[in-house]
Amino acid sequence: MREKKQVEEKDSKPTGEEDSIFDVAPQPVNKNVTVSSGPYIEELPVAGMAVGEIRRKFADRFDIDEKAQAIIDGNDANEDYLTKCGESLMFVRHAGEKGAQNIKVEIDGKDVSARGPEGQERSMDLSALVDRICPTMSTGTCILPTGLKAVLSRGAITIWVWEKAPAIQKLSWIRGDSPTPYGPGTKYRNVRIALPYLVIFAVFGRDHSNGMPFIIRTDECFFRNEPLKQLGDQLLYPALLNCSKYNQQDSLTPLSWICTQHLKQTKKMTSGNAGDRFHAGFDAVRYCLLETSFNLSSEHHEGNSWYGASKTIDKRIATIEAWEKATAKDPLFVLDMPWIPTKHSVTDVAERIFKRTEAADNSVKTSNDLARVIFAQ
Repeated sequence: MREKKQVEEKDSKPTGEEDSIFDVAPQPVNKNVTVSSGPYIEELPVAGMAVGEIRRKFADRFDIDEKAQAIIDGNDANEDYLTKCGESLMFVRHAGEKGAQNIKVEIDGKDVSARGPEGQERSMDLSALVDRICPTMSTGTCILPTGLKAVLSRGAITIWVWEKAPAIQKLSWIRGDSPTPYGPGTKYRNVRIALPYLVIFAVFGRDHSNGMPFIIRTDECFFRNEPLKQLGDQLLYPALLNCSKYNQQDSLTPLSWICTQHLKQTKKMTSGNAGDRFHAGFDAVRYCLLETSFNLSSEHHEGNSWYGASKTIDKRIATIEAWEKATAKDPLFVLDMPWIPTKHSVTDVAERIFKRTEAADNSVKTSNDLARVIFAQ
């Protein structure tokens, strides 16, 4: 988990924290619960609140379907369940097909029409239908950033897979004598450590009202000892404090979540230009990962960070001080490190993200599929 960078000798409030509409006065007991629905995910101070109350209170903000199943840390939960600090609450809507098995679809010149089982009829331009079924590969108004290795899309979800070459990275890291493990009062110092290939999965959704992209706060980070060459390449867990390791992992839980609790909204993120929105959203995620401060919040909220899980694999990274010394001696040592394997490829992680965000598969194989596209406009 990340906190905005603070001056080392001052117990000031983290920059930007006042921007959160859920900002509350410091409490002796943390009440954060990770709440998600479809593409939306946020940490909220709702521990002790019943699932049903959370559903009602945040239905509009998270677009929670009234029939969505509540899941706590991978297990089904009823509406009376009282949430606990550090738990992950997900509202999952199981998709189902509606209508008869054979819906009549007619093509007349440039027009395509579909008649539903109850007599409702919709139509659309044939060229528009083809574009929705098989969109052309184009970056549109966006110039892709250096290091972008792949762009993967399904339905309204688009994933940018970005890779950073090995480098000595300057980071703001929690001090060993910090009086607090995270939050206001935490003390940091600058460190310079070597990192291997760094891979970010930046996840974007689409605004239903205008089709414009926006960054979803369900982004992930991984290591590799060599550059990506194909989507089947395997990924490694990143030994970083800000990348969360959930105690209980399932198909709906991020493998290595980048904490974006303090991701700041910028003007370009609401621009009328899709390219600006993609760049601004990606820059915000990259900033949260590398340019704000590393502390022990993941250990407290999600159960552990991937640094906490990795520091025993090799004495050269057992402490941040050891990592600094190893870097000074040979910065390329990180390319030979036995980082913890995820046993997942780029494709695997993308599929998990698509499932977690309920990305619709727009592939067309039957007339029903054609009708679904037409009625969805």
